[in-house]
Amino acid sequence: MIVIGVIRKVLGLMLAGSLVRHGMLTDPDHLSFGAGFFGVAALLSLLGLAMLVCLIVANFVKRSDLLEHFNTAEPVGLQLSGVMTFFFEPWYFQYHLNKINAMKQAARFGAPRPY
Repeated sequence: MIVIGVIRKVLGLMLAGSLVRHGMLTDPDHLSFGAGFFGVAALLSLLGLAMLVCLIVANFVKRSDLLEHFNTAEPVGLQLSGVMTFFFEPWYFQYHLNKINAMKQAARFGAPRPY
């Protein structure tokens, strides 16, 4: 999420620099935000939407990789919900990874399973 915030800040600074360079923010005639400004805003909105779609796709690719690994190479019977992945991905994955780690620690040291 931090990377997306940085990218949005950089794009915002690039937009502001472009508007100043073309006189849109310094010339009183351009302060009405003409069609050029809305074209740039629409382009940035589409870019933001594309970034969001890429983030969602990456989350589901990560889910697929986790399911494949923890059900074949290290069979622990991992099951991940698609709905929970969509809405709560970072916390949901971290919960399951912590649970898997606790099970491995318990198996390694012979302690009772905490979950």
